[in-house]
Amino acid sequence: MTHLTKFEETLLAVVMVCKNNSILYALIGGLAGIAHKLSRTTQDIDITLLVDIKDIRKIGEILLAKFIPLKENPLDFFEKYFVLPVYYKPTKIRIDFSAGLSGFDKMVIKRSKSIKFGNVQVSVCSIEDLIIYKIIASRLQDMADVEELFRIHYKTIDRKYLRNVAKAFIDLERNDIIQKLERFFTQFHRASPELQDRFK
Repeated sequence: MTHLTKFEETLLAVVMVCKNNSILYALIGGLAGIAHKLSRTTQDIDITLLVDIKDIRKIGEILLAKFIPLKENPLDFFEKYFVLPVYYKPTKIRIDFSAGLSGFDKMVIKRSKSIKFGNVQVSVCSIEDLIIYKIIASRLQDMADVEELFRIHYKTIDRKYLRNVAKAFIDLERNDIIQKLERFFTQFHRASPELQDRFK
């Protein structure tokens, strides 16, 4: 029998709950970064779920049948903040389930790919969508992660998709997202002149 790490065991529990209840999802956050070869550590798991707002309580009940809540009145908290913080009792690892209600969240889940994470097959958000999530957050660690993702994957990053998504956030008064993204493109464009034709 294959030995699973605590993260793999927790991911498997998430995957099985989602599969058994036909819930589409994507792994995001730090663990998704590790899946995309970021050299970092993380203490928890972040999952975005494809959920209709009318079904949030129902989905919450399904999750709470398997995971232990970290908030009082967890279903009310989930309905109010669209995040359900829980932990998996056998491993004590925290999981933050987010309701993917926005058009971007839905696109993230649609574009996610099944990736082997250790011994577990899990649906992981794309590199491009992970970059957008991290630029939205814009914490120091997030920006350092974006730089490393560019360094590792700059030959295959879909620049057109990134720019289109970033521009969509301008309507939400997040002009900084496209500005920060363009700075990364400029930085790596200058560092790699052989890619000039590719990045035009």
